[in-house]
Amino acid sequence: MDIKLKVTDILDKSGSIIQDIVVNKYTNVEIERRANILFTAINKLDDLKKTFLTKTDKPDIEEYDSLKTKITKYSKARIDLINKEKDLISNVEKLIEECLLNNKEQDYTKLDGIIKSLKGGDKQES
Repeated sequence: MDIKLKVTDILDKSGSIIQDIVVNKYTNVEIERRANILFTAINKLDDLKKTFLTKTDKPDIEEYDSLKTKITKYSKARIDLINKEKDLISNVEKLIEECLLNNKEQDYTKLDGIIKSLKGGDKQES
C-alpha cells in the first residue's frame, strides 16, 4: 500500500482522535486560565495581608493625659478600615478555598472579579 493512501485512510478514520485533541486543547486553555486566577489571587492575598499589617499596626490617635502620659487609640475611621480589610482578606481566602474544593466556574469568575477590582490585581504570571 502506498504511504499516501495509508495517510488518507488514517485521516479518514481519525474524526474521534481530532475531536479528542480539540477537546483537550480547550480544556487545557481553561485549566491554565483557572490556574492563573488562583496564582494571581494567592499573590494578591499575600500582598493584602502584608499591607493590612502596615495599615493597622498602630493607633492613629495620640493624646496625653494630665501627667503627660501618651495615650494611643484607634479612630472610628481606622476601625472601619481594619474591619473592611479583614472582610476583604476573609472573602478572598474563602473564594480561593471554594475554587480549590469545588472547581466551579462561578467561583473562579467571582474571585477573578474581586482580584481585578483591587489595585494591581491585573498582574498575572504564568
